[in-house]
Amino acid sequence: MRVRRCTKYRTLFVWLISSIVLTSYMRNDSQLTPRNDGDAVSLLSSLSSAYATTSKNTHPAILSKTINHDDNNFNNPLQPIIDLAANRRFDMSPPIFGEHNKAADAVLVFAYGYQPPAILRFVESLIDTGYYGDIVLGLNYEMLMRSLEKGKGGGIEGEEKDDRLGVAAGAFESYLEHRSKVHNLVVYDVKLECDPKDPTTCTAPYMYRILDHESHTSNRNTNSTTNIEDTTAVEFLPDPRIARSVKLLRYEYYWAWSTNYVNADTMGSNRIFLSDLRDVYFQRNPFNASSWFASRELYSTTADATGDDASYVDKQYVQQTSLQVFVEDTSKFVIGTQTSNARWIRAIKGEKVLGEIGHNPIVCSGTTLGGAMAMETYLRAIIDEFDNSQCDIDGCDQGLHNYLLYSGRLLLNYDNDDAAKEHDKNQNSSILSTTNVRDTVNGNKLALKIVEHHKTTGSTITGIRNTKQRRINRIEYFSLGYGPVNSLGLLCGFGGRRPLQKLRLLRHEEGKALPVVLNWDGMVTPVLHQIDRCHEILSVLEAYGDMLWQYHWSTYSESTRLSKRRRDGLGRFAPN
Repeated sequence: MRVRRCTKYRTLFVWLISSIVLTSYMRNDSQLTPRNDGDAVSLLSSLSSAYATTSKNTHPAILSKTINHDDNNFNNPLQPIIDLAANRRFDMSPPIFGEHNKAADAVLVFAYGYQPPAILRFVESLIDTGYYGDIVLGLNYEMLMRSLEKGKGGGIEGEEKDDRLGVAAGAFESYLEHRSKVHNLVVYDVKLECDPKDPTTCTAPYMYRILDHESHTSNRNTNSTTNIEDTTAVEFLPDPRIARSVKLLRYEYYWAWSTNYVNADTMGSNRIFLSDLRDVYFQRNPFNASSWFASRELYSTTADATGDDASYVDKQYVQQTSLQVFVEDTSKFVIGTQTSNARWIRAIKGEKVLGEIGHNPIVCSGTTLGGAMAMETYLRAIIDEFDNSQCDIDGCDQGLHNYLLYSGRLLLNYDNDDAAKEHDKNQNSSILSTTNVRDTVNGNKLALKIVEHHKTTGSTITGIRNTKQRRINRIEYFSLGYGPVNSLGLLCGFGGRRPLQKLRLLRHEEGKALPVVLNWDGMVTPVLHQIDRCHEILSVLEAYGDMLWQYHWSTYSESTRLSKRRRDGLGRFAPN
């Protein structure tokens, strides 16, 4: 059935692809050119320099489970790296294509182990929404290029396959370079060392490089090539952490990338979206909050709308210190009744904690949105909790994600601000408040739950940066079918098996091959997550990725043949 459905959609895509993809590639480059806000060194580089002269301390929870976290502070993920550096300067290996725009919104995604069709579907569907911020992509570039050069993967088939070897690699490299120049695609080559018996369990021994003091300039790749700029890399620092799931390891890259967007010298309004790649498809720009709800009343409760009538500074404070997370289908399971999610919580915190938080809805860790300041803190918390738990089983990222949300650690963290901590202890009323926002038009469904600190006077974005007080002040839990992300796994697959068409969440528009998935209030869902669980849309979206790649590959292949004929002096009309 799946093969027949896929064949049907591939036929439809033959006429559709020329309009969808060609339009995307023919965008006005002047509109897509990345902005340049100066040659500022990233916060990550600054951190390594600042700590370079710090006296060597005992290793944190990396090497010991006895660290006391009662103060709710999150360790600096660089501390074990700093210890290994032994007072030498280091930074993260720079991107091989593109550069960060520190004032932009950013989508951070890990593409390790994936092929071009899935990567192009993710990137092109996002760009097609009108999104113009950074897209930071980590992939096993060298490994993938070698695979494509040998004709493995990438969808190269047919009688002339032997003549096409290497063309796919050139086509993919050309694609990445093009998008890095006209649409802020920032590409990192992620080199991991993985267990041959379990390729999903790895270490990252090439993430940080030791620098020669005299030649160090910055960690940014200003010429957008695969050549490292004039910085001498003496050696790479070993990975001090245990071998862990790639799903967990990616958070260390996310954190390092996020530091480029936490601007200590400006009142930035940029946000960060963390996303899976393989099972994600964009229908609308996830950062456009005005499209999240059909009801303006519901929209007005979100962090992006809060403070519309207040000062600009107060509005920016709310945005920068807020996280948006996305609840899965609650009709069948909660954390404690879903086998995998219960096992992950039990593995990291034990049966007692599972009993305390197991009644809560499952929040998916594959997509998270928030202000850059809040996101940096969240990522630091994930890494700190991994160091504390040493959970190395696949899926622990989801367990850590739900534990941090429901234990209160994110909202009750003070980052060594003792005055703020003491202030909250002395309050007569509860420190946190919870607001349930319901969609009264559509069956009084719970659309959004907001958990936040009680409002205090005098909180400004500058003050927050200076004191690190409450870098996460508010968390918004979006129910399934509301807001920017629909995590469809439990709804479509596992124990759910509830077809989108039957629930009137799927719309087929005349003249369009791609179906549209809706929220409960009829709004188009900006981001579809776990599309591989929904067979009503899977085949057509897989075909979409295949056709994007085939289009780009064939265009590159033809231009390469024409260039070769010109170089050989045969002219553009010379026969093959």
